[in-house]
Amino acid sequence: MLLLNVLAVNAEKEKLVQRTNYGVTFVKEADIVFGSEHWFHTFEISIPHKIHKFSYPSCDIIHQNCFILNQVISHLSALKTDVASNVNSTVEIIHKLIPKADFKMNTTSTQSRSKRGLFNFIGSISRSLFGTATVKDVQKLARHVNILINRNNKFAKAMTEHDQLLSSFMSKTDERFQNIVLGVQQNHDIMVNLTSETSKFVAHFEEVSVKLSNLLIDQMNLSSSVNKYLEELKIGIHEMVKGNLSPFLISPNILKNTLKHVQLILNEKFKGFYLLNTDPAYYYSSSQLLYARNHSTLYVTLKFPISTFSSPLALYRVNSFPVPINSSSNHGTKIMDLPEYFVVTSNNQYYNHISYSRISSCTGKTTLFCSYSLPLVSTVSQSCISSLYFNSKQDVNEHCDFRFLMNVIKATVEEIYDNTLLVYKMNTLAFECPNKHKIVKGSIRRTKIYDRFSEMQIKMENGNGDFKEEYKLRNDYNHPGRANFMKKPADVKGNKKNGTKETLKKNSDMKISNKCFAFIIVILSCIVLTNYI
Repeated sequence: MLLLNVLAVNAEKEKLVQRTNYGVTFVKEADIVFGSEHWFHTFEISIPHKIHKFSYPSCDIIHQNCFILNQVISHLSALKTDVASNVNSTVEIIHKLIPKADFKMNTTSTQSRSKRGLFNFIGSISRSLFGTATVKDVQKLARHVNILINRNNKFAKAMTEHDQLLSSFMSKTDERFQNIVLGVQQNHDIMVNLTSETSKFVAHFEEVSVKLSNLLIDQMNLSSSVNKYLEELKIGIHEMVKGNLSPFLISPNILKNTLKHVQLILNEKFKGFYLLNTDPAYYYSSSQLLYARNHSTLYVTLKFPISTFSSPLALYRVNSFPVPINSSSNHGTKIMDLPEYFVVTSNNQYYNHISYSRISSCTGKTTLFCSYSLPLVSTVSQSCISSLYFNSKQDVNEHCDFRFLMNVIKATVEEIYDNTLLVYKMNTLAFECPNKHKIVKGSIRRTKIYDRFSEMQIKMENGNGDFKEEYKLRNDYNHPGRANFMKKPADVKGNKKNGTKETLKKNSDMKISNKCFAFIIVILSCIVLTNYI
């Protein structure tokens, strides 16, 4: 049996726990956390209201300035109509997807008109008398003359009085004309001021036009922002209805602050409980949520899983291989009935084993999150798997079931870890790099080969020279330090999920790091392997 390590420069040794003397290795798959309890946290999200129709006032002055203003108002009205239509459509979609959950100028004007009468002018006409004179007539004439004299005197007196009245009327009329002249002067001053203000308005109309243009641009930008928000809101609602949390609905910053707040509450009031995951990305990919709507308010409740463990447990895949009884025999020993996976706390105080079927229901990549509880066993209580992991030789012999298997050792290569291979019954290995060739004989030794390469070939043959295998190791600059088996010739990769191992085929490829580095130990027996590992 031969152990071949193709090591990366930054290989993490703690990810591989070797108990090769027992034919067992522990390969760390990921961190894992268990928890069936949840912390419920509800978010309140406001939904926009419907927008009713409206109209901007228009300018009705026949002027070029008014025409430009009406053009701006027309564009603003079109933007407002488009945004209102989008808002109303979004609100209808939200109301349709999330039904409501049960958890309440009259002006009058009067007009009056009054008529003012016109002063009427009434004139009078004088008369004169004519006739022939006799004595009697003269007497009559004298009498009449006396009467006329009296009348003339009275008329003169009346004219005097009228002259006085006329003088008073003219003075009043002059005063009124003076008032009219003063009013005309005031009106003239007002017209001059209006003309000046109009001139200023015309002079500054260019500045006003620039301001109107800026207003229109601002409204267009605001309209685009509102439409973008509505589109993101619809995407978030659709994702929520499907059972997924969208960052458009609850932003990563809000979710991150919420997680900090929840953990602070747990630390202060519920000591001994911890959030299983404080990464917001986890809740966007694997979230448990409830939602309801009340009028224009949406309530979203997230279920944050909590656990009594402050740090994740380590999850190891358990690999079991037959160990040859000697260098020439095809028989070997193997520990039977080992579990598929082994979990242990960070302080090595508790452990347990778990099957792949249960792990498959967990979510996450580098850290697996399982929505169920796993009872843990104290390390004081030993079992075969814990004895192997903690390398307790006495407990291994006591608890493990070693079986003798016949004809199980064949010339094969099996994967132990991404950068470690297990080679059976290979006495000669030839490493071929672009700038270096190295042949390793079947003896106990350590061999290092350093070279930068894009592809390396390993040729293996048995001691009789009648068995030869060639393996190509190809450099992958996108994944330094990764060495994986492929499932097909030239593209075969081992299936790690179910814990199975794939044997390298002829001319198959394997990815490794930028350094051509090999560390080889040839094992003649289990005891020798124990001494050199």
